[in-house]
Order: sequence, then C-alpha cells, then structure tokens
Amino acid sequence: QSYRRLPTLSVGGRKRKTAAERFPWVDLAGSEIMDEDTAQVNPAEITTKMLDAALAKGAQLQIGMVQGVKREADKVTAVVVDGQDIACKAVVFAMGPWSVLVEKWLPEAKVPMEGVLSSSMVFQMPRPVEPPVALFCGEDEHGCHLEVNPRKDGTVYVCGLGGSAYLNEAQLAALPPKDVKPNPTRVKAALESLRLKTSVVHHVEPEANACIRPCPPDARPMMGKLLENAYLACGHNCWGILWGPLTGQIVAELVTGGKSPVSLEAFDPGRFLPRAGKRGRHMKDQPVGEQW
Repeated sequence: QSYRRLPTLSVGGRKRKTAAERFPWVDLAGSEIMDEDTAQVNPAEITTKMLDAALAKGAQLQIGMVQGVKREADKVTAVVVDGQDIACKAVVFAMGPWSVLVEKWLPEAKVPMEGVLSSSMVFQMPRPVEPPVALFCGEDEHGCHLEVNPRKDGTVYVCGLGGSAYLNEAQLAALPPKDVKPNPTRVKAALESLRLKTSVVHHVEPEANACIRPCPPDARPMMGKLLENAYLACGHNCWGILWGPLTGQIVAELVTGGKSPVSLEAFDPGRFLPRAGKRGRHMKDQPVGEQW
C-alpha cells in the first residue's frame, strides 16, 4: 500500500526556488527537479508483508539469540538459539552488521565489515504531506546532508543527519542491538537544518531512531556459499530494501539447489580469504560507508 512513484528535488546551495510553485511546502530553500519518477516504499511494510507471505506458505518465525552452530566436517547440523540446538539442512547468515559473528562460528570464513551507526528522524504529521516529493539536500552548515521522504501514511522520514560513528568488527560483535541508539546532538542539528528548508515540520517534534549500515571494505555485498550447506547474505550498506528481494531470490535458489539469476562472482564471500579487495570504485579517500 505504501508503494508509489514521486518526484525528487535537489535542495540547498545557491539554487533558485524553481520548484516552490509546484511544491509549496518546500518553501524556505532553493530547489530544482532532480528526478521525476522515483520509487518509494515503506521498509517496515514491505518487510512485514514478505514475512507474512512466507508464514502463509508454511515458514516459521522463531525470535531468539543465536549463540553459535554445531557442525560435522563441512556441514552445519544445527544452530544454537538461546541454548537450544535447532537442527537444520541448510543455514543462511543474514544478520546485517552482526554477520561479523560468523567468523567466530565458522573459523574458515572471513567477513570483514565496518558498521556505520547513523541517526534518523520520523515525524508523525497530522495528515500526509501533499503534493508528495522527496528531498535530497546538499551538505550544509549543520553538517547534515538530509534526505526527506514524506510517506503515504502521513509520516515524514529524514536521514542524512551526519556525524555517523564508524564501528570496527570487534565493536560490532560486542554491541547488542538494543544499545543502538540515536545521537541527540545530531538530531538537534538536523532538526535545525530541516526547519531552514521547509516550514511543514515547524510545529511537529520528531521521533529519533538509529541503525547500523553494514559496509564491506570493497563496498560490495557478500552473497554465496561458505560451507556445503551454509550461505552468507550481508553487506548491502544503505541499499538493503532495494537489494533485499533479489538477495532473497538468489539465496533461495542456492539453498534449494538452483542457480542464481545473476552472476555472483563479484559478491563471493571467499574473495576476502587470500587478501582484502580494492575499495569500491577506487574511492580511497572516502569512508567505506559512503561508497555507494
């Protein structure tokens, strides 16, 4: 229900207010059309709907803390969840930044990862923002490069708050998901930044959130086989929702003995075993998390 196509504006800098007449709520900063046909979907909705579809076809959801695996030679025979062995014919590790834990469970695997911990905001608006348009804002004096996404359900999601924390593998492995929290300083700066660009949120206080983007050193996801019946799917940076459905199809094919619909050579998890790969697009002067 949340899917739609909408225009996107480039906002800020010395741009004239060329789009203000068409989108009156973008009223305080210069803007111009960046794209007329951007796809939008609510990540929570698409994730929940895909889970519901899987459950309807016989899948089961078990929530718990994965503590390790049991194995015989090159096969994983069970996953240890909350102290209980759950037998398996195949296992897929798709744990985002916490996929680094696979190295502890499967010593022959190499899962290098940098985690980019970033804050975000969600505004619960009294009504959907109309006409809908997404905003991509240039970096400003507050250290923000905001991305503003009004949604059909009346919320406005804002990311690009700046000031992200970069976590190494040891820090990721030791960080419980419940301790991933927003940075109040960055939320305050972003709120000030946003209110200089649009008056639509002037009287609404946001809910602050945080997430960790999983970033391999060469800026490419890791997808493929680790052992005879063990697979890895992680490292999608900020493109998890875009890559998610295709990644699911790829892994499903591998687990059931089929063939991936696309070549996985560039995403082979084994590429990190002999030596580290080159960074994405040779962008050696850019942090890994910013290599899109």
